Amino acid sequence: MPRRRDNAIPLLVTLDLEIAPDHDLAEQKSILHVLHTDFKRLGLPITVFCTSEAAGVFDQEIRMLRTAGHEIACHGVSHGADFGKLSLHDCRDAIARSTACLREASGTPPRCFRGPGMTTSAITQRVLVEHGYEADFSVCSQRIDVLNSKGGCLGWLTAPRRPYRPSEDSPFRKGDVPLLVVPLSCLGVPFLSGLLYLWGAGFMMAFFEILLDEARRIQKPIVYLFHSYEFSAYRGTARTEDGANTAAAAAKRKFLHSLYLRDRERRYEVTRTLFEHMLSKARVRPMTGREYVQQFRDFV
Repeated sequence: MPRRRDNAIPLLVTLDLEIAPDHDLAEQKSILHVLHTDFKRLGLPITVFCTSEAAGVFDQEIRMLRTAGHEIACHGVSHGADFGKLSLHDCRDAIARSTACLREASGTPPRCFRGPGMTTSAITQRVLVEHGYEADFSVCSQRIDVLNSKGGCLGWLTAPRRPYRPSEDSPFRKGDVPLLVVPLSCLGVPFLSGLLYLWGAGFMMAFFEILLDEARRIQKPIVYLFHSYEFSAYRGTARTEDGANTAAAAAKRKFLHSLYLRDRERRYEVTRTLFEHMLSKARVRPMTGREYVQQFRDFV
């Protein structure tokens, strides 16, 4: 494997953008403008994994983010899809439709993918290659609480911690598929916003320091995940984008989410604090998903 010529530690901040039917829609739009302003101030490029359904609603915001240099990536057609279970025919249809929609919305074809709920499969990755995708961000290596994610499975427990090319038979093993799997950062628990709202900024900054030490030692990126709707007002049980009632799913998550920081303004403050802390570290280089793939795929 070639050696990297510098000691840069890639920081990939990823935003999953879907319509949250149980949150205020106007606020979901407005928070994207707030994020746009703060990311510009921080000098923080992000990767926006957007459903094509959300692209139709947040079309102006998508163009704004793309013009500002952020990457618009694919999150499927809607958040109701499970790419771990789709047939080859259905997967091809979903990827084709979402890719075309996001190309039109952003002016450029998406090249990075994350399945809704972190769902993926060998079939999905095969179809991604057919459509010119370069990376799949749907794996969460060594995440113990696999049942807390729709895409969670035992394959996560043995998936490589560093980015890798997957096998034709499994998205969780190394192989020769010409696609880069970039796992979400994790140490038993995933490096994402829910943990921030549960344990606070101090815990997450300490968590980041551990991930940073690992990244320095084994040359891997740090990947963080959050959702923009988390900063908008909760409106209660609603109907999902595919028409199914969310009551059962909401009840399943109710206990854990009841422990989260409830004040959405405070959520934004601690999120910004975490971003500022990560960016303050020497050699940390924020970049989009595709920038990472283009600069570091030869070192994987």
